[in-house]
Amino acid sequence: MREIRRVLHTAKALLLDDCAHHVAGRSDLYGSNCPGSGNVAPSHTLLGTIEIGQTVQFVVAQARPQTSGIMMIGTGATQLSLSAIGMGTCTLLVTGNVNLPIATTANGTGTVPVTLPLDRALIAATIYSQAAVVDLGTATPMKLTTTNGRAVFIGGLR
Repeated sequence: MREIRRVLHTAKALLLDDCAHHVAGRSDLYGSNCPGSGNVAPSHTLLGTIEIGQTVQFVVAQARPQTSGIMMIGTGATQLSLSAIGMGTCTLLVTGNVNLPIATTANGTGTVPVTLPLDRALIAATIYSQAAVVDLGTATPMKLTTTNGRAVFIGGLR
């Protein structure tokens, strides 16, 4: 009986130790999107487990159907008005270190899968993302619209 208690106590301690070293990943909304065709603004979310070694889907929704764009992913956030280059109320919210192509479906959604490297040094790091998509129906001369930004806090087991 004493041996069983010792084994259970050790197992409980190991489980609690693992939990104490787990950092939960998350994605927080920041900034605002700008309207495109029909005054509808595209949005940006993430799907999946935001942890090292996992594949996360960077998602654009409510964009113009059957169009293309880029998903900008960077290490810094910014808030730069794009009105000077003909993009109306759109704002650049991320320093785009990596620009990945994105295409929307017939319902205006598009995804970019990104596998987060299995590198413990990335745990608790924050990256930022935002999409820009072509929208020929928008009133702006650049014919682009942008989504809100996402602050992506990377999790994992330390």
